[in-house]
Amino acid sequence: MKGKSASSTPTEQFFSFSLNPTLQALLSAHQLAEIIRLDTTQILPISEMPLAVIGVYPWQGEVLWLVDLAYLFGFEPLRKPTNIQSNCSIIKARIHRGNIGLWVAQVGELISCEPSSIQAPELSYSQLKSLKKSPHQKESITPIQPHWIQGSWVSSQDTILPILDLEAILRDLVQE
Repeated sequence: MKGKSASSTPTEQFFSFSLNPTLQALLSAHQLAEIIRLDTTQILPISEMPLAVIGVYPWQGEVLWLVDLAYLFGFEPLRKPTNIQSNCSIIKARIHRGNIGLWVAQVGELISCEPSSIQAPELSYSQLKSLKKSPHQKESITPIQPHWIQGSWVSSQDTILPILDLEAILRDLVQE
């Protein structure tokens, strides 16, 4: 019987998502807890927080902090006061301190990558820095930092996808 041969090459799993309508990114699959839809009227804004922090949301007995990654990276915010019912999704991600909700344009799929196919973070960082930023971007938002990118993966369509380091992003967000 012929079948697939067992591969001895280890792979890493990543979860793809759209950071904004035009830019995809990856997150280590072990950080993915679940994808949730929420009632946006239940989001409680928190004053004196960085602008990328949308607020908190009560989810299954916990308080889930929500972060707009697109806005944090300098793009048009996904959640606007004039557009309360957004078509965005929430990725509940595991971090060292607990869980965080990542407000993203669209969730993607699991991708298996050979570790040798993961490139230096500089590929994604230079790509992100060169993209046109939102004209509404506030000066008080920290510009994208090189240590927010763990690496880069080039898709079969030759698209460079940044692999985000959530711990570094949130550490910097908390320090703002």
